[in-house]
Amino acid sequence: MARAYQVARRDEKGEPLGREELTAEALTQLTAGSDTTSNSSCALRHFPPGTTLSVPTYSVHHSREIWGPDADEFRPERWEEVTEWQKNALIPFSYGPRACIGHNVADVEMAFG
Repeated sequence: MARAYQVARRDEKGEPLGREELTAEALTQLTAGSDTTSNSSCALRHFPPGTTLSVPTYSVHHSREIWGPDADEFRPERWEEVTEWQKNALIPFSYGPRACIGHNVADVEMAFG
């Protein structure tokens, strides 16, 4: 993992990125997702001004309609055959501008241990 990090912190010529470039990259990563979500939400015309949109994560993660009658049980084998609906319903890091800022770090830690 350290090698991938070192490669990623170099420009297209192989030169190390400076503090300003690294800061710009970090800010881009932090704001890109929330900006996209914000713009998409503003582009939708079926929500009237003042409407609050939310994702009831707990309810979605415990939905018997999505996960079956044993939705409240811990069953790791549930992940052996997952439907597209279940993939889309799993949002442990939340979604949108207030999503977990450590999502990408957690993904890397889970992938590489």
